[in-house]
Amino acid sequence: MSSKRVLVVDDDPEILEAIREVVALGGYRVHVCTSGEDCLAKATSEPPDVIVLDLVLDTTDGWQVLRVLKQQPSTRDVPVIVISHQVEHRDMFRGLQEGAVDYLEKPLERESLLASIQAAVSHRAAGGES
Repeated sequence: MSSKRVLVVDDDPEILEAIREVVALGGYRVHVCTSGEDCLAKATSEPPDVIVLDLVLDTTDGWQVLRVLKQQPSTRDVPVIVISHQVEHRDMFRGLQEGAVDYLEKPLERESLLASIQAAVSHRAAGGES
């Protein structure tokens, strides 16, 4: 198993568990949370190697969570992959413009998710910025 940690954020328990399982089977250590507040607390206290962030959360706007992650010194270089049912080009562009490294459509395809995580890990390991 990889020592790389992935933090997955989604407020839907079924989707969260499905993503957790795929990422774990991909060889990553997975941590999960169901709210933006929890994500910010976990990411700040122990920054993961990658964050998979749902943009539509019950208690917090995922866009705001992304902005905060990219502003905080402890998390600004952590690659964030945003996921959403919203797949209009303007949303995809906004996600990338606000600092996400990828924007994936729900329902997620296993191969696409793992490829995106691997690319983010490799880019970060090579010294790239997110």
